[in-house]
Amino acid sequence: MQIFILTILGNVLTDRSIAASFQKAVDKGVVKVDIRNIRDYTMTNPHDGRCALRPAAPAWLMKPEPIFEAVETIKAELAQKEITDVP
Repeated sequence: MQIFILTILGNVLTDRSIAASFQKAVDKGVVKVDIRNIRDYTMTNPHDGRCALRPAAPAWLMKPEPIFEAVETIKAELAQKEITDVP
């Protein structure tokens, strides 16, 4: 089983920190954890995955485009590996 984790905390989360939660399964080769930084899929600079509610607003929203781009990329990678049971 392969688990994909999409995060904006790419610098904080590492394969080792996530794998610790699934250590026995990872050691047995039952689970593979793949961490993806959503900001790597943004089209803006400097890899910002958010937008302001209005100019100079203190609150921010996540842009949906980087999430969709990350999912589409993962689906394409899995299709190349001939894994077709991705929802």
